[in-house]
Amino acid sequence: MKLQLKNIPNLLSFLRIALVPFLILTFTTGKTFLCTVIFAISGLTDAVDGFIARKFHCESNLGKILDPIADKLTYATAFFCLFSDGKVPPYFIISFVIIQIFQGIGALLLYKKASTVVKSNITGKLAGFGMFIFCLISLFFYDKVSKLFINISSAVVLFLILLSGTNYLGQYIVKPKVDSIKNKN
Repeated sequence: MKLQLKNIPNLLSFLRIALVPFLILTFTTGKTFLCTVIFAISGLTDAVDGFIARKFHCESNLGKILDPIADKLTYATAFFCLFSDGKVPPYFIISFVIIQIFQGIGALLLYKKASTVVKSNITGKLAGFGMFIFCLISLFFYDKVSKLFINISSAVVLFLILLSGTNYLGQYIVKPKVDSIKNKN
């Protein structure tokens, strides 16, 4: 079977999902540097899959669903690992989970109602970048991060996640401006 360029973004998203157990394994065995490297590879493949999909016009409906799933799994894993060692405050984890549940339900309802998948926008990318930097620094400087850094950073990231969710709600549900899956096939 010949690998085609249009398949690469989805393969990279699958790779990110496959890296999640290795994030858990390296973190729980105390190999935080290796965990950081795996997390960084996951972030790099996230950027590369999006670049390839847009640059070479090989966006797919599967990719529009797979990419955010890979993102949510990766960040949830990193946050829960950090939380398990007291590196992330409980309010952050609780808020993150609640926001993700509401975003997931909203996406499902929107898909069921209008057969649409919401595309990422600038606030979503900013929230993703904030989560990536927060996790990367927290993992890389695992034993050196201060409570002050964690509290300020988690509050900023939570704000960005809320801003992104609010933006999606206002932009896509109140005034629907989404790509229809039916029209993209």
